Amino acid sequence: MNRRTQGNALLTELMIAIAFFMLCISVLIQVFAGASRMSATAGRITAALDEAQSVADALLAAEDREALLKAEGFSLADGRDWTRTGAEYTLGVALAEEQTEQGCLVTGRVYAGDGTQELLSLPLAVYKGGQP
Repeated sequence: MNRRTQGNALLTELMIAIAFFMLCISVLIQVFAGASRMSATAGRITAALDEAQSVADALLAAEDREALLKAEGFSLADGRDWTRTGAEYTLGVALAEEQTEQGCLVTGRVYAGDGTQELLSLPLAVYKGGQP
């Protein structure tokens, strides 16, 4: 091989190596971008879960659930579900009471959604013996 052919072969090999590394870098960038999106979603779900657990615990301990929900910033949305809209998600509370001679059974759920899908749902139930 003469010098010119040898130089062209080296240049071609170098270009193939650069193209291969560019392909690897683009794959790595996509992986890191996906991980960043997943981390942001996990952060939103964790924040929503913390708030939903706090609201559920307060509801289980409260005597006047309606006053508690109003104090926490919830509003009656459709005549039966209470909602509170935040920056990243909306919390909702659905409650049902069943009166019996022995007491009152309150069931429901606290849920969070981001407008497109429901992120989480926590069931709750509490029984209060005696007269309500």
